[in-house]
Amino acid sequence: MDKPDCGLCRATHEAFDGGEPNCSECIPALFVENQIPAKIFIKCRDQHIMGFDGPVALRCESVFHWMDYYGVRHEDRDYCFSLVNAAYNNVLKKMRADRKRNTA
Repeated sequence: MDKPDCGLCRATHEAFDGGEPNCSECIPALFVENQIPAKIFIKCRDQHIMGFDGPVALRCESVFHWMDYYGVRHEDRDYCFSLVNAAYNNVLKKMRADRKRNTA
């Protein structure tokens, strides 16, 4: 998996924090073992379980569907899920911090 498209990266930063990405610190290409979990995260990142105050978790069914689609082996599924869930939890922390900052 190559580096993200610069236009997509700028659009993502604009959507999340309204700023420009720091292109001098652009992420390197992903390790081979992280490519499939990254693809799955991108497909599932908007599949929230909603609570009263907004998103609280990622829908597991969506993650498992994409694991089937990408052919993740049975013995690798738990590890793959943990990587996708960890990435989602970081996004969730940012969303909660932004919401808290905007309501304060």
